[in-house]
Amino acid sequence: MAANSVTTLSFPSAADERPYRFIGSDTPMRDMVRNFPWQNTVLGAIDAWPDALRTSVGIVMHSVHPMFLWWGDQLTQIYNDAYVPCFGAGKHPAALGEGGPACWDEIWPVIGPQI
Repeated sequence: MAANSVTTLSFPSAADERPYRFIGSDTPMRDMVRNFPWQNTVLGAIDAWPDALRTSVGIVMHSVHPMFLWWGDQLTQIYNDAYVPCFGAGKHPAALGEGGPACWDEIWPVIGPQI
């Protein structure tokens, strides 16, 4: 390499960054959360999510441990790949974006008062 050569580093601009980086990608649940029609739920479009929700979702989605989040008055559900087996049969994928009482109606009389 010549003594006068200069190495130029290029960095992606903010416009080039993958949208919703806080969710991540390349796992079944990360991709499902990124592509879910949140605008049709009480949470609204991802672009309008408050920072606290974005931070919480980022923690859940990037954990290797089973994690599950209820958010808001309707306890809208978001969970990660590791949590999927915890549902057993029949709840996933319908549970994503669903309210807690609707998803867990068979046990809500027991768990609802504890929340």
